Amino acid sequence: CDAFSKDAIQCARMGPSKKKNFPVELSSKKWFDRMSALDDKMEERILGLLTNLVKIEKNNPNLVPRFKEVYRNALKVKISAQNETVEGDFRSGSILSLVKQGHMRTSA
Repeated sequence: CDAFSKDAIQCARMGPSKKKNFPVELSSKKWFDRMSALDDKMEERILGLLTNLVKIEKNNPNLVPRFKEVYRNALKVKISAQNETVEGDFRSGSILSLVKQGHMRTSA
């Protein structure tokens, strides 16, 4: 989740000498190119996993539905991101944050 976070994006935009706790010395352009490629793959995997979790919950009446709302919100993020592209804002980071928030709400 942290790799796609706003903190990681801000860190990548800084010059190489100002980066703290940044694992790889890449130019900002190279870092954004790599993360953009990973973002698409991560988004697909996360949505696929959420789909499977929703199906499992639907097929097992003993489980409390926790992931249906998270899945709906994740789809909203995906659709809104397709309509407006913000440079340096990774969809998978937003979706992972939704999953984390949904987990925190239901496990409390």
